[in-house]
Amino acid sequence: MPFGEFLEDFPTALFVLTHVAMVGIGVWAIVGTRDQNPTISKALWLYLASQPVFFAFWAELITLKMAAVTEQTLVMVMVVWLVLGTQRAAVRGA
Repeated sequence: MPFGEFLEDFPTALFVLTHVAMVGIGVWAIVGTRDQNPTISKALWLYLASQPVFFAFWAELITLKMAAVTEQTLVMVMVVWLVLGTQRAAVRGA
């Protein structure tokens, strides 16, 4: 039994609700950073966009591997965006 197989016993609705909560947290983070740091706020849109990808999986429109790769790619681009934005801000502040 691969590790995590026990999660297959959980109802799909639990995972859908978890990702709905993650969308809510994403919106909260975007709104909360909009005035203080627009770079972070804009980059967080990629996180927000990554969550509904899993809804496509549960709707049987894409595979789980496609959902995971898409989500991880969006998060990776967000991380790069944040690092580059931080570096640019540091150069401007120096």
